[in-house]
Amino acid sequence: MTRKNSDNRQAELKVRQLHTRKELKQFIDFQWEVYKNDPYWVPPLKFDLLKSFSPKNNPLLSKGPHAFFMAFRGRHPAGRILAIYNREVNESRNNHEGWFSLFEALDEDREAAEALFAKVEDWLKEQGATSMFGPVSPTNGDDNKGVMIEGFDMQPTLMNSYNHRWVPEFFDSHGFVKARDLFGYYGDRTLYNPDKYDKVIEYAMRKYKYRLVRFEFGDVRSLVKDMHEILVKSSPEWENYAVPSEEDIMKEVKSLRSLADLDLLYMARSTEDNRPIGFLVALPDYNEVLKRLNGRLFPVGFIKMLYYRKRIKGIRFFIQFVIPEYQNTGVNVAIMYRCATAGLKKGYDHADGSTIGEENTKAIHSVEGIGMRKYKTFRYYRKVFAGP
Repeated sequence: MTRKNSDNRQAELKVRQLHTRKELKQFIDFQWEVYKNDPYWVPPLKFDLLKSFSPKNNPLLSKGPHAFFMAFRGRHPAGRILAIYNREVNESRNNHEGWFSLFEALDEDREAAEALFAKVEDWLKEQGATSMFGPVSPTNGDDNKGVMIEGFDMQPTLMNSYNHRWVPEFFDSHGFVKARDLFGYYGDRTLYNPDKYDKVIEYAMRKYKYRLVRFEFGDVRSLVKDMHEILVKSSPEWENYAVPSEEDIMKEVKSLRSLADLDLLYMARSTEDNRPIGFLVALPDYNEVLKRLNGRLFPVGFIKMLYYRKRIKGIRFFIQFVIPEYQNTGVNVAIMYRCATAGLKKGYDHADGSTIGEENTKAIHSVEGIGMRKYKTFRYYRKVFAGP
């Protein structure tokens, strides 16, 4: 520990709720202090993150009260966290659970982490919560889900969580228990075997009467309607999950459209009536680019983005749903294989498939069936509050 850090540890510890734009910028900037010597951490784009903190841009934060907190040693930040009480989900599930997200704290100051969670617990109790769950995505999307407990010695892929090794140890020793694990799978071009898969997939598509088509962004509203229809029919009964509205999906589609490679986005449709039966969203791994930008697009980051995005080698498969009646017809594998085939032709050479819930045995069998291996694990934690 440096002399400066030692002096900071002697300062009084306080936790404050943040309200202003300036304070939220400090909330974001704190990550640069936490990971300043970490070779694997990928800095997020500061502008995009700040924009997502507004309820008008964030489907999750518009669903109920939320609060940003930071711990300070004197004037120096020592930790941060976002607390959320999603009234919509709690009412639909007849539940009383609060969420937390975006937790960070300095490795050498566990007391600050303890103070943050004590403050979050008090705040959530005021909202009516009897427990807390997380870390959840701060946008109700597929970003920053869970605490990474396996896969530390490598750069995270786009939108995946990243944290230091001490973080799961902290949760395990402070009254939290495992709620659910999510897995990340890895595969590269050595798995590509057209002699093995092409005929099998073509046979399944003929037998079960479906076809694969690329997303049609020319009619975004119809695309969103089809995605919503699939989600309504196929979404599992996960706790703390509610099917996003068409409006929420539209916001996500618009935000991701600029990042998309259209050759990696596919929908499965019935050949009998053309109804949508499944879809896959895959994106180039922009973490390969973000690593070089240090959180800023301007003045030179945008030029770097344009240059390096053409040199991305990885793909992340991160959203896939298939309606129940087609879940044993090879649709999962067919869409992933079509996407991988298109990706290989364009120069991508490896893929991450995440995050897959441990209970989702069909998806696990699909990715393992084409040779992908589990290489990361992320954990949701829960803490039940003690009585008054």
